[in-house]
Amino acid sequence: MWQVFAFTVLIEPLVVALFYRRRWYVMAPVAFVATALTHLTMHRVLPAYIQDLHTMILVGEVGALLFEALAFYIFDSEHRIGLAMMASAAANTASFLLGIAILPIF
Repeated sequence: MWQVFAFTVLIEPLVVALFYRRRWYVMAPVAFVATALTHLTMHRVLPAYIQDLHTMILVGEVGALLFEALAFYIFDSEHRIGLAMMASAAANTASFLLGIAILPIF
C-alpha cells in the first residue's frame, strides 16, 4: 500500500525536524532514509519471519525506534542520545497513531 509508505515518510521527517530545529536540513533527510528503510523492513521482511501480527508490529516498532534513534545519534553533530531517542519515539508514535486514524481512508 504505497499511500501508507508515502504518509509515513512524510510525517516522520517533519516530526524529527521539530526536534532538530537548527539542523533540520540535515536531520529531515536522515529521518526520510531511516524511515523508508524501517518501513520497508516492517512490511516486506518481517512478515516472512514473524507470523503473529501483534508480535510483528511490536518487533517492527521497537526495531524502528532503535534504528532511527541510532541514525539520528550518528548524524547529530552533538551526538545527543537522549534527543535522538525522543525524536525517534515521537516520530514513530505520530506516524503510528495518525496511521491508525487515517487507515480507513485508504
